[in-house]
Amino acid sequence: MDYYPTLLELAGLELPSSVKSSMDGVSLLPLLKGEKEIDREAIFWHYPHYHTQGAKPYSAVRKGDWKLIRQFENDFYELYNLKSDVSENNNVLAEYPEKVEELKTLLYQWYSEVDAQFAVDNPNYDSNKHDQILK
Repeated sequence: MDYYPTLLELAGLELPSSVKSSMDGVSLLPLLKGEKEIDREAIFWHYPHYHTQGAKPYSAVRKGDWKLIRQFENDFYELYNLKSDVSENNNVLAEYPEKVEELKTLLYQWYSEVDAQFAVDNPNYDSNKHDQILK
């Protein structure tokens, strides 16, 4: 989300006003130049579909040292403290319910702010045909 505004600034171009209102990315150029830190409360990922290489639908939010991941298949959540667990091996969801609720609230607010799109069930999906293709 930050590549587009960063590349525009590097090229000396303005972000089109028609895009600016819906863009949640910022230019990283000041950060790359060592001039200042990025003023951002949290960063978000949203991948609401399957990918042929195995990716499954999920969203995530990172705020400070904390990252909350929401898996859409079963509405399962994972919470990681990236300061102490950079590899995301230890899901600490049960130990920090307040942090889970804080990050869930941020994530759901962000969904609304950006009008996030979600996958819908395909009424024509036939699991038997799918299973035959995989054989």
